[in-house]
Amino acid sequence: MKPCLLPALCVLCAAITLTALMTIAGTPVAAQVTGPPDDPETYHGACSPRSGLNTDFIPNPLEVTSPNAPGRTRLCKTLLASRAALLGTAAPNTLNWSTSRNLAFWTGISLITQDGLAIYTLNLSSLGLKGSIPPALGYMTGVHLTSLQLYNNELTGPIPPSLGLITRLTELRLDDNKLTGPIPTALGNLSNLGALYLYNNQLTGTIPANLGNLSRMTVFWSYNNQLTGPIPPALANHSALVNLRLDNNKLTGTIPRLSWIVAQLNNNELTGTIPADLGDRLVSLSLGNNKLTGSIPATLPDSLLWLYLNNNDLTGTIPITLPSNLQTLYLHNNQLTGTIPITLPASLRQLHLNDNELTGNIPITLPSLQRLHLNDNELTGNIPITLPASLEQLHLNDNQLTGTIPITLPASLQQLHLNDNQLTGNIPATLPASLQQLHLNNNQLTGSIPITLPASLEQLHLNDNQLTGNIPITLPASLQQLHLSDNQLMGSIPAALGNLTRTLQSLNLYSNTLTGGIPDTLGNLVTLQSLNLAYNSLTGTIPLQLGNLTRLVTLRLNDNRLTGSIPITLPVSLQTLHLNNNQLTGSIPITLPASLQTLSLYSNTLTGEIPPGLSTLTNLQTLNLNTNTLTGSIPADLGNLSRSLQTLNLAYNRLT
Repeated sequence: MKPCLLPALCVLCAAITLTALMTIAGTPVAAQVTGPPDDPETYHGACSPRSGLNTDFIPNPLEVTSPNAPGRTRLCKTLLASRAALLGTAAPNTLNWSTSRNLAFWTGISLITQDGLAIYTLNLSSLGLKGSIPPALGYMTGVHLTSLQLYNNELTGPIPPSLGLITRLTELRLDDNKLTGPIPTALGNLSNLGALYLYNNQLTGTIPANLGNLSRMTVFWSYNNQLTGPIPPALANHSALVNLRLDNNKLTGTIPRLSWIVAQLNNNELTGTIPADLGDRLVSLSLGNNKLTGSIPATLPDSLLWLYLNNNDLTGTIPITLPSNLQTLYLHNNQLTGTIPITLPASLRQLHLNDNELTGNIPITLPSLQRLHLNDNELTGNIPITLPASLEQLHLNDNQLTGTIPITLPASLQQLHLNDNQLTGNIPATLPASLQQLHLNNNQLTGSIPITLPASLEQLHLNDNQLTGNIPITLPASLQQLHLSDNQLMGSIPAALGNLTRTLQSLNLYSNTLTGGIPDTLGNLVTLQSLNLAYNSLTGTIPLQLGNLTRLVTLRLNDNRLTGSIPITLPVSLQTLHLNNNQLTGSIPITLPASLQTLSLYSNTLTGEIPPGLSTLTNLQTLNLNTNTLTGSIPADLGNLSRSLQTLNLAYNRLT
């Protein structure tokens, strides 16, 4: 080992384990290198005043580039001068940089030696830093700093142009902060840069054209910012760039010829057509949520695995020939016409063609398919009897499909949306155990509701059919939405519904022929937000326990045969209350929920006066008290509701 050039500071040199950062397809991977440095320049000595270090040093380009200043000293000075700015309001011990501490133990510093040269990396990611990036960090041009990582902090302010002076950088990560301002053009001077990550900030302005001159850059991610302007031609023609993410910005202009392997440009304001020539390297292309027009190119790169063209204004038909290994195809929310190609890649796992103007039958010969979304088209014919065994989501709703629901459904199915078609027949008695969403509403289904339903079921929408029989006594404990309205169901409301205390949010049973009383147990449904039992033949009183439903927003019990009085205590969050067309007696409660927007109590036999407290309901928009036997005068304070009240009907009472 060579003798130390600074004897007063010498300590025993020990093996140092440190991290060299490499980037593979944009993902940092750690590789550890160990071994003692042989050169004093690479030795992590103490950055103490005894070494002649001035802790008040403010670096400048002229001093730090002096060939006589050791790189370690320059690094120490620069970091100490940058510490306060980086910390901001974060705890001081977040960065343990100090003249009394060996540089080897400073937060974020790593060292590797290569050909006798000290190569440093600075990783301050995920430390909770709450300051800004100091320009001083850029004045380390004499230090062989190859990686600067400040990601996943709370840093604010602009990106200093001085970072463009660290020309040995191969990786710069400033992502996941709160940085503002433009991308400095000076970053175009980082000729060795291989990966640039600026995503998840609040950056504005245009993309500097000279970034296209960074011949070694393979990854550029600047998504989730507020960047504007076009994609620079030099960046589009970049031969080394393989992974580009500029999604979720405000970029305009047209799409250039693509030379990248991964291109994510979705959620911008790009216009024009999709280039006919997309190159021969593309693996993933995301152009969704833009303003693209024209047709989909007839020939697509056979290398494509993922293609996202959704939410544009594309017209024409789906290409007959698609890439043979395509796994994901998103073409939804466009204006595509014609039929679905009979031959689709067998490798497809996700096929989203919904919200277009497609016609014809459903051709299904896709063994690997997991998601099939064809809803909101003009498809006709029957649902294929045999569906892919791997299918997890099947959305065929809002079409013109006829016939029956296949008796055998894939065991892996989690979502089945067949609503708003013209389906007939019964609901299959046996449904997949993994099913979470079953939407069969607005069809012409007959028969009864299956007695046994999947334990994992969260949404059951069977409304607007011709179902008969009773509501099953036992329902899945995971149920969040139960919509059985507009059928011909009979019998009473099962008291066991009150057992769904932790999950049920919406209970719609209106427009059936249900009889009996409203179970008191419904007062246990503390997560319930909507309860609609209207248009049945329910009798008895309104349970006082309904006042326990503190999240209830809508309560519709109208058009039944309910008797008794209106409960004094109603849910505090209530916005809509319909109790009209019953046989209720007694007076209107003096105190009503302040959040109430609609109050319909008409066509009962209510007595007493109109409560003056109604004038305090400043959110009230509709007040219907007509056709009762109310007496007294109309409260003058109701005039205070002139800003909110849109409908007021007090007719057919005995008011004076």
